[in-house]
Amino acid sequence: MSEVKIFSDEVSDEKPDYSFPEATQVLPYDASDEDWKAQRGKGIGGSDASVIMGENRYKELLDLYEDKKGLAPAFEGNYLTRRGHYMEDFLRSEFTREMGIKTQLQGMLQNNDRPYMRVNVDSLTSDGGVFESKVHSHHLKDDWSEEEGRVSSESYWQVQHAMAVTGRSHAWIVADVGGQLHIVFIERNEDDIEDLIAEIDDFWHYHVLENVPPKPERLGKIKQVYSRANVGKKAVADKQVVQDLVKYREAKAAESKAKELSKHHESRIRRFMESADILVDENGVIIATNKQNGTFAETRFREDHPKLFEKYHKQKKSVDTQRLKKTNEKLYTRYRARVLR
Repeated sequence: MSEVKIFSDEVSDEKPDYSFPEATQVLPYDASDEDWKAQRGKGIGGSDASVIMGENRYKELLDLYEDKKGLAPAFEGNYLTRRGHYMEDFLRSEFTREMGIKTQLQGMLQNNDRPYMRVNVDSLTSDGGVFESKVHSHHLKDDWSEEEGRVSSESYWQVQHAMAVTGRSHAWIVADVGGQLHIVFIERNEDDIEDLIAEIDDFWHYHVLENVPPKPERLGKIKQVYSRANVGKKAVADKQVVQDLVKYREAKAAESKAKELSKHHESRIRRFMESADILVDENGVIIATNKQNGTFAETRFREDHPKLFEKYHKQKKSVDTQRLKKTNEKLYTRYRARVLR
């Protein structure tokens, strides 16, 4: 077992509480990458909690199922996750500096009653809480308010899950959002934890263990799962889907009208501006621009400068779809998108 790592500053002399009465440590914070990977898929972690509750803006339940069953490529991280990991120590230090509360690294913990409920805590806090650090761009600033105690849904469910696993009483979420530091206190919510545990139990026992994938919910996932049509198969519509179909067609018609109206106003604006690239109001304030920084018109360039086009032309590999259709129509059809009309 590794030596515990503690971040401290000028703090009170109260006895620190780093206990986790309802959990057991599975891995220390400095375990090897191989050890971490070996535990992948063996339980539901904190970042999975918002997916379980249907409040994750990036993943749905079927994504989580495929991840736990090893059906999806393992996420190896990216620049944003590496930046967040790099910032953890700094945010721990800032938290202690601001609040006078120590933190302690612990690693992976699992619940004693439900070993499939696990959490990789960023830290535990000496006042009996859980520490979670976040690093986001300013685009997500509306998710966060220190004064109102508001955090993103993903973060909220992550720390409620951590408290459910460990038995800890509260959490501190320390977030750098576009360079702005937020320190938000989150209380343990027994009602939310009860709902979360019920959803985790259902997902783990009736989907993961029984090998029953959840139905897809979001349009992109639905298109992916049902990409191939069963020719001739009929689905009998119920009242709800008939209403959905009417509203879908109304929305498509409104979308088409909106596009035409948008083109009408755009043409008037462009005609008024002529070759100007900046539009200002009567006070000289810029209200629009029409700069030459959009998509490169390759077709027009080829027609106007055929020799230069050959010089700068880059050979692209593409599928000869017409040839494929003639020689293997069944395979061609398999990869055609399905269009709802």
